[in-house]
Amino acid sequence: MDPGAFCAQARLLIVAGKGGVGKTTVSAALARMAARAGLTSLIVEVEGKSGLGSAFGHSDPLTYRQVVLAAGGGPDGAADVLARTLTPDDALLEYLEDHGMRRISKRLASSGALDVVATAAPGIKDILVLGKVKQLERASASGLNGSADWLVLDAPAAGHAVTFLMSARGLLDAVTVGPIRTQASDVIELLADPTRCQVLLVTLPEETPVNEVVETAFRLEDRVGVHLGPIVVNGLIRRRHSRPTRPRPPTLPE
Repeated sequence: MDPGAFCAQARLLIVAGKGGVGKTTVSAALARMAARAGLTSLIVEVEGKSGLGSAFGHSDPLTYRQVVLAAGGGPDGAADVLARTLTPDDALLEYLEDHGMRRISKRLASSGALDVVATAAPGIKDILVLGKVKQLERASASGLNGSADWLVLDAPAAGHAVTFLMSARGLLDAVTVGPIRTQASDVIELLADPTRCQVLLVTLPEETPVNEVVETAFRLEDRVGVHLGPIVVNGLIRRRHSRPTRPRPPTLPE
């Protein structure tokens, strides 16, 4: 496989799979592969619980602020590997501050109003995160200073991943006008464009994870409308050799 050609298929790769199959490890490996191909890669983590930093020797947990996990350069000419965590609260506060509502953002942060809004409008937290992902993808396409060439989204575990990616369609049906509907429309446009976004599923060579990844693949295509990339089987099964038979003792003449 040509790493450069693989990364050129889409600017955003969403890595999803059942919990425990190693999707975070695969995300890290993919980002490192892109960096060695000369592409600055950004790993976006959304649950805040992964050991992504430790995979690159970083003990501090990731935050909303972008950090360099692996600096580029060296004899192989690799690019940087960047990473950050996206949370709904931070994404909303950044959105409000960018639109001149800094005072409102501080009050929301201290009052916990986002949790109230999330209860009234299910999916609002997910669309805030996906809206920020869309912004990062657009920055990558525009080649803005400081933006990454290639994005890897370490998605939630399989069950939540489908709900997470379907949040935009749910809000599009519930909200008729306003910035939330615009954000949802933009996210759907991103997810449906295979030149901008694809999904890579990770599984283990075991019956239950394989069955679940097949079910997830159908749900993502039918209900979310995303384009599926390759499936990574994160492991090998050792071939079982038959037990050697003992040689028969020689037959003695009578």
